[in-house]
Amino acid sequence: WVNGIPAGETLNGTENISELLDVWKQAHQSECEVHYLSGTVPQTAFLPDGIIDESRYAEQKEKILFVGKEAYWFSPNASAEENNRYADDAMFWHRRVAFGEVRETMFSKRLSLLTNAVFSGDYTTVNKSHEALRAVSVINLNKRGGFSYCVWDTLENYVSRYKDFISKEIELIAPTMIICCGNGVRWLLDKYIKIPLKAKIITVSHPSYFALSDSAYLHQLECAVNGTVWEVKNEEKPKVNAPA
Repeated sequence: WVNGIPAGETLNGTENISELLDVWKQAHQSECEVHYLSGTVPQTAFLPDGIIDESRYAEQKEKILFVGKEAYWFSPNASAEENNRYADDAMFWHRRVAFGEVRETMFSKRLSLLTNAVFSGDYTTVNKSHEALRAVSVINLNKRGGFSYCVWDTLENYVSRYKDFISKEIELIAPTMIICCGNGVRWLLDKYIKIPLKAKIITVSHPSYFALSDSAYLHQLECAVNGTVWEVKNEEKPKVNAPA
């Protein structure tokens, strides 16, 4: 329910992602049973996401949607008041990375790596240019965000409660390829979310998984795209203390 209206009826009236996110944010604020939240993550926290650049996204033949679990946003050692203040500065982080407004991380570099490979069809060249992210979409299942670690009970409870919202966002994004950032994401999508029939769904390791070299990560992506079995080759294993 959102403002006394069943969520399904409210979602049917949303025509774009901006409207959907506004309704979704209201739903966070009006939710009554929040026992499943992790620690001091604020109930009202809402981290926007979606298509990074509408015009660039529309130009692509392959429309990529990356799906993650939740954003690492809060400190488990901070008070609820501190985390509430932090939530007030919520931003579409991936959009700001794509436009060079905030520094890149291993996670964003790996998304850039995957994006460049899919667009070019080159799964051997390591290209982490973040400008490619302007042409994709990125969402997290849990819009409240969490800590550096994921509390599964919180995540699954959230997805089960907001499955209609997540399904609606994916419908509005209308991807042709969905890249799940980890097996957990794929499991949740398969169990709870309605996926557009035209969308190809693939799964790769979490982008921050440092035990995989960039070449191994690209090989994993290539196998996922082609539907073949992936095995790490010796030359793809990461070197000790190799930079991300």
